[in-house]
Amino acid sequence: MADGLPVPRRLILQDLTGTESRLLDAGEDYPGLPGVRKAVLHVHADPAIRFNLVEFAGGSQVPPHPSPTANYWFVLAGMIDSVVPGREPVTLQPGDCCVQLGVDHGWHVRGSQTASLLAVVVDL
Repeated sequence: MADGLPVPRRLILQDLTGTESRLLDAGEDYPGLPGVRKAVLHVHADPAIRFNLVEFAGGSQVPPHPSPTANYWFVLAGMIDSVVPGREPVTLQPGDCCVQLGVDHGWHVRGSQTASLLAVVVDL
């Protein structure tokens, strides 16, 4: 990808029982959020940790919503604003990491390019 970091194509999981490797799929449309796709890459049950690849179409917006989790977002491509109610939006670009700890948040993609983010979500 010329305008950002490479998008993950394969998941390698290593634990005490061995190594698993699988190709990542393109994900699914996120229900109720036009222009947003999410691929769940891995889920760990205890503690609850989710590893997701999320793509936001150019110009798309996700309204602020509650999130009782610790979210670690890594921007792979595009430019996107992290929107926290009552605060100025923060523009993120490839290589940036945004950590959200239990705050309501939303997103707004700047421009017409797709924004791709890798997210690690941990239940609080």
